[in-house]
Formats: sequence, C-alpha cells, structure tokens
Amino acid sequence: MEKELEYFKGTAVYGQLRSVIAFYDSLRQDILPFETEFCISCPAACGRCCEHFLPDVTHLEALYLAFFMIEIQKRDISFLSDWNGRLSCPLFDSSSKRCTAYEARPLVCRLFNSAASLTKSGLSFRSCRMTTEPEKAHGISSDDLEGSKVRVPVMSHYGEMLDALQEDGKTELLDKAVTNEAMKLMLIKNIISMEDSGRAG
Repeated sequence: MEKELEYFKGTAVYGQLRSVIAFYDSLRQDILPFETEFCISCPAACGRCCEHFLPDVTHLEALYLAFFMIEIQKRDISFLSDWNGRLSCPLFDSSSKRCTAYEARPLVCRLFNSAASLTKSGLSFRSCRMTTEPEKAHGISSDDLEGSKVRVPVMSHYGEMLDALQEDGKTELLDKAVTNEAMKLMLIKNIISMEDSGRAG
C-alpha cells in the first residue's frame, strides 16, 4: 500500500488517507483488548449485519474505500453507481458472506459488536445475537463495563474523533459517497500524470 499512497504525496488526498489509516490502526488497538476481555467475536462468514444495512459514511471513509478498491484491489467500481435504492451494503458478497473491502470498511462496521454506547445511565453494551460466545457477551452489564480492567471503547467518542479529522462531519450513503470520492481520486491521478508527462517532456 505504501507505493500506492506515495503516488499521491504532495496532495491533500495523501494527508487525508494517512490520517484515516492511522485512525483505523489506533482504533484496532483500542478494540482488541475489549473484545478479548469480554469474549466478543463475530462468527466467520456471517454477514447478517451487512445484508440489510447500507451505511452512511463520511467523505474521509469514502475516500479510503475508493482508494483501497481502485488502487489496491484494482477493482472496477462502476457497480456502485447502479446501487441506488438497494438496502444492502454493495461491498457485501452474498455468496461468500464476506465484505469485499474488509480492510477499508467504515467506522460503523468496525465498531458494531465491538464498542459500548454512552447512555444517560452510563455505559451500555448490546452484543450481536450472532456473536460466537453469546452466554458471555449477552451478559455484559453496565457494572462490568465500569469495572473493566481494560479501556472500554465508546462509539460516540470515535465518531467525534473521525469528525475532527475533516472539515465537516457530513455523511452520505456509501454507494454515492465512494463514487464521488473515486471521481475526485481519478481527477487527481490525471493531474499528477499530466504534471509528470510535462516534466518528462
């Protein structure tokens, strides 16, 4: 991925991609101890949360998805422009029951079943009913969370952190947002290519 990132060095996109990648990396470090402490994990090849859910994403999340799909996976993403109105995630492969862009998945997908919510009465955790150890994960109480030996990730905190990385916290449905960011990415690539050709000439 470094080579593909370096191509955009010197552009605003480079800094934006670096910031969202670093954010996701730190998020993983926060979530892992919590998942381990409370025996939280999703079953392999489930995808129940993807089948009937089309997430809203920020432009930064969409930019990273566009970059990952186009530059790393070398995918044609034109299928996204025909997704309008469907209620499942376009990145979900129903035959394998897996996310086709898992490494670049948005924040909501990373936090689902892996973070607590902050309510008026304190921390609360609702595990997915498909979790692999339901007898442990379903019984997590507010007291368990408050008395945890590990830091408990809170959904709203990470949403605020993501918003702080960009000028506005506007969101858009994933299919539209990724399509828009992909167009910007391709425009920037064309400009870089023209500049390189000009220097070579």
